[in-house]
Amino acid sequence: MKLRGYRWSGLLAGLMAFLPISAVTQYATIHNQFKSIVQDRNAHIHGSNLVVFNPIIKPVVAQETTPITTPSFRYLVRFASLNNKAGRKYIVHGYSGKQVVSSPCWGIATDNGWRVQLQCRNEALYDDLRDRRIMTVTLLHHDEPVTVKELTEGVDLDEGFNTLQMSVENEMMTISIGQKKLAEIMQVPYKDDSDTLHVGLWLGAGAKVALERSVLSLPRDSRTHVKTSWTREALDALFAASDDPMEGYWCYQDRDMDENVLRLGGRYTVALVATDEGYDIIYVDGAQVGANQWVPCELKGRLTKTIFDGNFDLMWIDATHRVIEEDASASFENGVLLTLRFPIFRSQMRLKKVLQ
Repeated sequence: MKLRGYRWSGLLAGLMAFLPISAVTQYATIHNQFKSIVQDRNAHIHGSNLVVFNPIIKPVVAQETTPITTPSFRYLVRFASLNNKAGRKYIVHGYSGKQVVSSPCWGIATDNGWRVQLQCRNEALYDDLRDRRIMTVTLLHHDEPVTVKELTEGVDLDEGFNTLQMSVENEMMTISIGQKKLAEIMQVPYKDDSDTLHVGLWLGAGAKVALERSVLSLPRDSRTHVKTSWTREALDALFAASDDPMEGYWCYQDRDMDENVLRLGGRYTVALVATDEGYDIIYVDGAQVGANQWVPCELKGRLTKTIFDGNFDLMWIDATHRVIEEDASASFENGVLLTLRFPIFRSQMRLKKVLQ
């Protein structure tokens, strides 16, 4: 598959600070087998990572399948360069046979000509007094350098993981990078008239990258998708007449969360309303993060029936109105406990039935 000259093939801690308040968010992790990324024969899953290798002289890109059709977007990847040893050379297949390359480049790129390219090198490899290792971050547009930044700290300079983010908003492109936390390192004007574009991992000759996670976030109107016609009075009347034991009010019980990845948005009280497909989850009270953005009787999520009795696919709208549904699920226990599971975030939360 070719696209504009290329062959296309987590830091979630604190991620709320980096993503738009309302967004359509696509994740690629081991939990969904990185299914949103186009994978060719030089890509394979190893452990919890997607490993992509470029054995040829021509750059390749592992493309995200979701098209970007909005003027704003954010793309974040948590990855490591596995061919990044100081002084090491790597063999690739060139146009006239095998060639040797050193310090392979890697990064992310869009198919409208933008690329963030990372490369590590030593200033004086065999001089212990003068040597130091440097990462050069280059932002290019149609292969022409736009701005360059050299880093010696805050990033892993060898084969460890770094997080890289490209953010486009208000006709500005911002690039951020970091080993443990993101730091903004460059910002340039951005204007593009394309109706659709794609983004993905970029690998130069000889590069080998292990991807832990990618996150593509696109803006969406945060208010329209949570509006419902329910009122508290209407819910009370519905539940008073209902013979469905799952319908009614449910409140926060406890949680088991990796708080480096996901934090509790509130000690929620919600209402479950039966639908043909399962249940709508209606927000009632308890929001803590973004509390002023939530109004009682807005949609908080949805349970969709599966072939397994008592088990449901889950769509959850988080505290910042971001939709989470990738591999999320829910199940009832003894009719009085509801467990909401978010395996991508290594977290779950339980609600208990409010008994009248």
